[in-house]
Amino acid sequence: MEHSTDDRHPGGGPSLAVLTALLLALLAAGPPSKVFAQEATRPAAALEEIVVTARMREETLQDTPISVTAFTGENIERQHITQLDSIANATPNMMFDNSTGFSGSNNAAAVYIRGIGQVDFAITTEPGVGIYLDGVYIAQSLGSVLNLVDIDRVEVLRGPQGTLFGRNTIGGAVSVTSKLPDNTLHGDIEVTGGSYDRVDLRGTLNLPLSDTLFAKVSAASFNRDGFLDSPNAANADHLGDINQDAARVALRFAPNDRFEANLAYDYSKQRENGVPNILVSTYDGASLALIGALANPGSPTYLPPPAPLPAPSFVDLHNILATTPLGQEGGVVGMPGVVANPVFGQQPVSQADIVSVNANDPANLSNLDLSTNTDLWGLAMTLSYDFDWAILKSITSYRNMEARTAYDLDALPVVTGEVVDTFDVDQFSQEFQLSGKAMDGRLNWLAGLYYFSQDGLNLDDVEFTSVRVLSGAKIDDSSTAGFAQVTFDVTEKLAITGGLRYTDETKKSIVPENCYRMPKGPATLFDGTVVTCAQLESVVDPKYLNEGFLTFVNAPVYPDPDGRFCCLPVSDAAGNIVSLVPGLTSGFELLPRGTTKATFNETTPMVNIAYKWSDDLMTYVSYSEGYKSGGFVQRAFPPKTEVPLFQPETATVYEAGVKWRLFDRRVRLGASAFHTDYDDLQIQVNDGIAPVTRNAAAADIDGFEFELSAIPADGWLIETGLGYMNAQYSKFAAGQNFVTDLRTVSLDSKLVNAPEWTGNVAAQYTLDVDSRGQVITRVNWGYVGDVEKDALNFQALHQDAYSLIDLFVTYVSREADWELSVFGKNITDERYIVSGFANGLTQGRGSANLGRPAEWGMSLTYRFGK
Repeated sequence: MEHSTDDRHPGGGPSLAVLTALLLALLAAGPPSKVFAQEATRPAAALEEIVVTARMREETLQDTPISVTAFTGENIERQHITQLDSIANATPNMMFDNSTGFSGSNNAAAVYIRGIGQVDFAITTEPGVGIYLDGVYIAQSLGSVLNLVDIDRVEVLRGPQGTLFGRNTIGGAVSVTSKLPDNTLHGDIEVTGGSYDRVDLRGTLNLPLSDTLFAKVSAASFNRDGFLDSPNAANADHLGDINQDAARVALRFAPNDRFEANLAYDYSKQRENGVPNILVSTYDGASLALIGALANPGSPTYLPPPAPLPAPSFVDLHNILATTPLGQEGGVVGMPGVVANPVFGQQPVSQADIVSVNANDPANLSNLDLSTNTDLWGLAMTLSYDFDWAILKSITSYRNMEARTAYDLDALPVVTGEVVDTFDVDQFSQEFQLSGKAMDGRLNWLAGLYYFSQDGLNLDDVEFTSVRVLSGAKIDDSSTAGFAQVTFDVTEKLAITGGLRYTDETKKSIVPENCYRMPKGPATLFDGTVVTCAQLESVVDPKYLNEGFLTFVNAPVYPDPDGRFCCLPVSDAAGNIVSLVPGLTSGFELLPRGTTKATFNETTPMVNIAYKWSDDLMTYVSYSEGYKSGGFVQRAFPPKTEVPLFQPETATVYEAGVKWRLFDRRVRLGASAFHTDYDDLQIQVNDGIAPVTRNAAAADIDGFEFELSAIPADGWLIETGLGYMNAQYSKFAAGQNFVTDLRTVSLDSKLVNAPEWTGNVAAQYTLDVDSRGQVITRVNWGYVGDVEKDALNFQALHQDAYSLIDLFVTYVSREADWELSVFGKNITDERYIVSGFANGLTQGRGSANLGRPAEWGMSLTYRFGK
């Protein structure tokens, strides 16, 4: 039974027909009319030209025929954006959650662009939006909410980037570019304080070591208390805190005009109390009602023997055990040899425990150690050499991520679902690019080779009411690709671009023989045996899922000679039941030992036609394809006879766009309309206890983006964006089971993180204060329409439309060496869900992670050198 009612309201805004008509009118307009030739006198300043590398070469934003939102380093610093997820507030058709479902980390990205992304943090799944740091792909969700320190720019590329960026950029790509060392001595120091005892320190130092060798060191520490009360937690009293350190050391060697070498080391450390999650729904009694209906011969849903009946949900089983004096191994407390049930006497879980997202003092009552520890480091070397006829570029990278996370699914001081994970993942990549020009500069070409490999181990220690499982994954993946892209200027106005990439990859899921130490610690069985380690994908402590307990509990209630109620099903990878076991024992294997191998390959082409009506007006049309890798399901319960596999997903996008500068370049406009054919899309559904990834056939996504920057008068800057999407399932794959919970996925379901409307408006005014400096005042408004946070569309995880408003007042000295800023984030204290997870039938509840509340701060920056 869900706590909240379904009173959704449609998103507001102009109709699709009106906005599409406006976009088509712009595309067909041709050169500006004479009206624009008679513009007003140009003011003192025009819009800054923004350089991007969306096509692996430097171009202005205006000359790049792709839907791109770009952020300069100055904008990032002035708006006090310290983490990558904040860019979504100013990017149409983008959602960027800094925590996924039940990951337990504030640094586990779920990025969606145009309704395409990935919500799972498992190491066996791939993102739908690729994140790149200085050209290096960040493979894992955990650790990809990058700290933004000493950044030159961030580019958000919408639509498939399968040719140049490769696999797993099916929704788009986010490219982060750091500032390179240069040949002057300079640096800066920034101190920030504010709400929740915030103390941030950031600094950079650029140091020329010789005429040809330059170095730069950047470091930052971000510290803030949590905002969600957690009085019972073993580690802290508030969740949602920030305690992160980041550092980067870069060397640049430029001995001549032909050769350049850049070596960079980055490191980040996270030591936090845990994500701010609360219990938002319970479904107590729902599984018992279903069991009764299936077992009742008079019920229209009667399920005759020998078909097995489902077990009670963990919440319902907890409530039974909490109110009935049953032994752990069977029997009644007081009988000889019966070990007392430790749950008896605990508080039952009910809707009274639900916490409202809008509560004045929400709390997480868990007594689990919810702390999160993450260590990330990477080493990248970029070499380039100019042969005159071509430039050869090499990018070599190694990255490592180690983490410990924890999450309490009920956020209560009882055990119906607790997850503790450890991760250790290594990745290596090597890319070669050869690019040049021909035919007197009319032909721009690029060809490349790419190799990627990663291996990792995720230990997933999960404890439910009736069972404790050591699950997770050990992986060994590799991918190779070859790609090429050519732009030919047919005339001075018309340019045609074509590209092609071929990707071949191999994935291995390994269930090893090793006995692994369990992240949550040793388990004590009912007979006193202490289990200190377990095999991956095995039952550690079956608790009440044993033959004696099940027979004692169930036989008097449902006398069944076929034993269909007392037994647990074992299924194949597709979910078909192949056998029944009377109960589980310690060490029972959930997946067979050994290595399971899968190979995937895909060709992703693109074609783009751009026409420059003038230096200030360009229109384009494009066709592009994207590909996201398949993988293995690492969570299995009930047990499986083989490792389940999901297939890759693909997207084909047709797009038309316009880029226009007006009024002596005081106005910059970009707009695009798109249609996406989305096939074999991967969604997360519940298979018994476990959330699993399955291919859900097809969807159609139509929409547009509109972005405008303007200087309407001296001192003023206006920036605005609008995104619209109509995302709908079009069909479902035969043979895939989506009726696995109290809710099902159907053609009427909404896609995850695909709001119909997104928008943003920023107004900035700069006032000269005599000869002493400037005062810059800015207000940001970001809007997200109604959005679903899970594929099953549980109402408790539906987020109504909301707005976030930020304010900034900054004083900059005349020489720009001093800067003082006062700012507020989410000043209206909007309450909203960032992410969440619900399982009604077998787990019996849902939880959600909260967005940050209103915060205020002040920062002081000092710059020295040139």
